Amino acid sequence: MNISLILAHPDYKSFNHAIAAVALETLTEIKIEMAVFGDPLETLWKNCIFGLCGVDKFYRKMFTMVVISSEAQRKTWLEEVRQTVSDCFPSSE
Repeated sequence: MNISLILAHPDYKSFNHAIAAVALETLTEIKIEMAVFGDPLETLWKNCIFGLCGVDKFYRKMFTMVVISSEAQRKTWLEEVRQTVSDCFPSSE
């Protein structure tokens, strides 16, 4: 699994000042454990890491089967990431 985090905070010194967090992850397959136990990483990121730091705005997306995806699918995913980042971190301009 690869994880990328994009955080926005005014002073870039700690999560305590973050206004939003985005977690983008890739998985090679959907695990049986997910069906049985739910999504423990969602709980970890949302409640244990960012929630305890006061970050209320959290978005997480898992992209699956990346290794066999088509170029068109990857382009669609990249556009989705661009839109998500734009929505979560609007420009101050």
